[in-house]
Amino acid sequence: MQRRPEFARIRTCLGSSVHFRSLPAAQLDRIAALGRLVKLDGGRVLHESGAPMGSFWVVLSGGLRVS
Repeated sequence: MQRRPEFARIRTCLGSSVHFRSLPAAQLDRIAALGRLVKLDGGRVLHESGAPMGSFWVVLSGGLRVS
């Protein structure tokens, strides 16, 4: 299976996360394979309060303001 270039970056982030680091390597690989990188401009709303959640987000670099 050929992996996208961002796979290693996503996999490393998940493997370092307190929420995912205890998962077996195969499960981390599967989740990372499903992930994709999205670059957001500063000030963009990522998720509206009360809106249905169809995915989850992990911040690989930069910051996130919750308000």
